Amino acid sequence: MKHFSRIACAGLALSACATTPAALSPPDFESVVRAHVAAIQTRDIETIRATITRGETLLLIFPTGRMTQTREEYLAFHDMFFGVEGWTMEAEPIAFDVRGTYGHALYRTRFDEDGPDGPMEAKSSLLTFGFALEDGEWRLVHDQNTRIGSE
Repeated sequence: MKHFSRIACAGLALSACATTPAALSPPDFESVVRAHVAAIQTRDIETIRATITRGETLLLIFPTGRMTQTREEYLAFHDMFFGVEGWTMEAEPIAFDVRGTYGHALYRTRFDEDGPDGPMEAKSSLLTFGFALEDGEWRLVHDQNTRIGSE
């Protein structure tokens, strides 16, 4: 009986180790995307760093079709972009979709180059983000900004 008790205790201990605590489950996809978008709007480069891939490849496609392909280029662009004063960006979420370890989000944005009181008209775009699960965290791997019509 003593032998059985030890085996039963060992079995219980191993089964407890096999379960994944809730703290290790991935964060809510929408909240990570929303934090990333808010970081763009508030020029928060540290949150941008915390929400993008740790890997080398990160695609960024601009409304003109110009593209960058690395994490370092993405950060360099945002460092420069955040240093430009006056612009504002409104972002309206349209869709969120997660399929396994990949999720994408679609936003309609209005980018006002010189702020809401400036003479230039705001431009509307569809902004698409692709996130992949990396070590249990959602990380941006694709960012595409597509201008809508002649707006």
